[in-house]
Amino acid sequence: MILVTGGAGFIGANFILDWCTASAEPVVNLDKLTYAGNLGNLAALKGDSRHIFVRGDIGDRAQVETLLSTHRPRAVLNFAAESHVDRSIHGPAEFIATNVVGTFALLDAVRGYWSALPEPEPCATFRPDHPDGLRPPQQLRFVFRTDRRTRAAWAFPTAQEQAALHA
Repeated sequence: MILVTGGAGFIGANFILDWCTASAEPVVNLDKLTYAGNLGNLAALKGDSRHIFVRGDIGDRAQVETLLSTHRPRAVLNFAAESHVDRSIHGPAEFIATNVVGTFALLDAVRGYWSALPEPEPCATFRPDHPDGLRPPQQLRFVFRTDRRTRAAWAFPTAQEQAALHA
């Protein structure tokens, strides 16, 4: 089980569609359905038990914590964002609320969830190996941390790994 936020937007929906084409692993899709979110993007998954849609906000920490404890995802991918530049000029508060405060709330809830996992459960971090970006499982490499201090840390490729990825 993975948790995808912003999964009704253009990028998130295409990720979920690709994921479900290549994998039997279920997806919990948390989306606020603002101007950018459209469940029509996911019409091909209507009735598919692998796609669990939840309408909500990444800034709603209680809702995110409930989703994490209920579904116990092994990975979280955040595509939720206010991204239209014109809207940011006329109403920057919503951008700050979602892109900064909401993202922080999501990351903090996920950090708390993974920090509380029993020691044997690994924390997975996505590192795309494909030049076009994130792809379904066969093209994703996972990095597992077992040291409790680094379990919720973000893993970035070293210079050597970067060179190997682009060789």
